[in-house]
Amino acid sequence: MSKTSSNIPDVIDTPDGPAVTWYEDGPTARPDDGSDAVEVEDAFREGFFKGAEEAYTWEEPDREAVERAFDRRREAKQRASVRRPEDPPHVWLYRVGHAVEAARLRGFAQALATTADGWDRLNKRGIRHDLIYEELLPYWKSKVEEWVQSDLYPIRTYSPPFIEETALAEVAKPGQTPEDPLSPADMIRAYPPWKTVRQLLWHHTDLRKPAIHGLLREGETMNVIAPSKSNKSWMVSALSICVATGRSWFDRYDTVKGPVLIIGNELHAETEHFRYLLRGRASRCSASPRTTSTATASTATSFGP
Repeated sequence: MSKTSSNIPDVIDTPDGPAVTWYEDGPTARPDDGSDAVEVEDAFREGFFKGAEEAYTWEEPDREAVERAFDRRREAKQRASVRRPEDPPHVWLYRVGHAVEAARLRGFAQALATTADGWDRLNKRGIRHDLIYEELLPYWKSKVEEWVQSDLYPIRTYSPPFIEETALAEVAKPGQTPEDPLSPADMIRAYPPWKTVRQLLWHHTDLRKPAIHGLLREGETMNVIAPSKSNKSWMVSALSICVATGRSWFDRYDTVKGPVLIIGNELHAETEHFRYLLRGRASRCSASPRTTSTATASTATSFGP
């Protein structure tokens, strides 16, 4: 939503409505025309992504498409322009609230223009045409998608990725073909196995679901360490029964009922069965497979859906 003209600094009243002296095509932390900064940033990203989708279809740079995109920017600026009779010929004013459309068209044109220019610079480096088309363009488009989906921070805008500045383009070698494998170092640089703190915050907003409240969550590992013959197996077996039946462990740790897999290669199956009967009786519950959903195969224990 645009602000009212009374909330915009340096607003100028004209016969065509309120106007400002600066043409704002964003993104910026504080658009001078009163537009909402988040809307302006979002429009810029939307336009850039649409431009990236078009550039992704290119088999070679389309200079005519770039020129058409800039024609649309010029037309939008002309539509936003207003004049007062008393102003000299070189003075133009711009309608309040023009920044959202201007930012969208700027993003679209910038995606096309930077891709065409970047393609030319890659060619001058000796990067093969088929490598750009088959490898670098798809890689760049995936980075654009990540950027578009990232959180909006109008007070600190982040530039979109450009094709020749992506990690895969930077490690590309003159004469390299799409079939040539990357070196281990280049592979790590182009496809890093780690995540930044920002990526962690974006992608992981919740903790994993608990399996044992206060102790263990889904996908985690818990080690029970104690001297030999200190009843570790008995304790974990009791825990497995609690998880299989959804009962509290030691009347302190609530469990989430679910299947349990016991792997214990120390004992014969008959002995393991007899022990589970004793454990079940001690827990005042049946230790039958139907009741406990416990599978005894062999002293590792796995809890899960």
